[in-house]
Amino acid sequence: MMTEEDVDILARTIFGEARGESLSGQEAIASVVINRVKFAQHNG
Repeated sequence: MMTEEDVDILARTIFGEARGESLSGQEAIASVVINRVKFAQHNG
């Protein structure tokens, strides 16, 4: 479950990494970030 702080950090990361991208580009960045978090949680 994502906290309000998690959502804020994700939004800021998307803005910083993909502010010039299309919506689909921003969604791709969000997917990468979420996948990396899940991987890190699973693998310690």
